[in-house]
Amino acid sequence: MIINRTHPAPSVRSDLVRTGIRIFGHVGFGIGLREIAAEAGVTAGSVTYHFGGKAGLRSACDRQVLDDTRVHLPMVVSSGEREVRLRGNSRTHLHNLRYLMRSLAESTALVEPLIDLLLESTRTEVLAHYQTDQPDPDEVDAAATRVIRRALGVAMLDHALAAPHTAEDLRVQLTAWRDIARGILESDRSE
Repeated sequence: MIINRTHPAPSVRSDLVRTGIRIFGHVGFGIGLREIAAEAGVTAGSVTYHFGGKAGLRSACDRQVLDDTRVHLPMVVSSGEREVRLRGNSRTHLHNLRYLMRSLAESTALVEPLIDLLLESTRTEVLAHYQTDQPDPDEVDAAATRVIRRALGVAMLDHALAAPHTAEDLRVQLTAWRDIARGILESDRSE
């Protein structure tokens, strides 16, 4: 018997996380464990075995989305290109974005580390816009916070009105959000 090892089957655990991200993002966090398991093609016992239950799966989904965001956020924030281009699977990016937006709207445990990550990235952009070599750290933090508050508000409203469904929709929305954040930073500096 010959086994093809060039394309190993994804682990049940990672498949459950990806399914959880997709289902939680599209349906909401109130969905039952059995529905998630059925969508992944496993039993509810498999979810319990791998994650201890729905809360454990949610934590694993949060970590995965945050890790993916940490990898891809610099490409969005600091992209010098006219349009944002993400690497990787566009469906994964779309599911992650829906999950992030639902987490923000429902103020889940993911919000605080996500805001910290966004602030960290935005501080770098704020520093790049300052004319001085030694800007006041409190001023940089305050400017980054203002940019994130305003830009996230726009992003959440845009997403609620017209969530992206294709890779092209996602590219257009991410480019617009990046440009809005930069515009906020520029107007903040001129005030």
